[in-house]
Amino acid sequence: MKKKIQQKEIEQTFKSGEVMSMLEQINDGVELVSEQHGEIVSRLDSLESKFDKMQDDLDIVKIDVTKIKHDLKRKVDYDDFEKLEKRFLKVERLVFAKLT
Repeated sequence: MKKKIQQKEIEQTFKSGEVMSMLEQINDGVELVSEQHGEIVSRLDSLESKFDKMQDDLDIVKIDVTKIKHDLKRKVDYDDFEKLEKRFLKVERLVFAKLT
């Protein structure tokens, strides 16, 4: 068998002073939330401007990296340079050998 637990609903009446006190507490809570909301909004605005600045800096870095990549493509690899240097020395020796 299941027992049913019945709860009695008790109606409670409050005096006008108690109601005013509760309303003041609610008003204080709403005011506090409102103040915190304003502070949060100002902090988010500050963060937004910082992110905008960071985005500008990032765009500059991207442009610089692109330029560096382009410039590096125009450079000769060190291994290739050594090979060319050796070939040049051989050609130089052959030219001097024929001149003398």
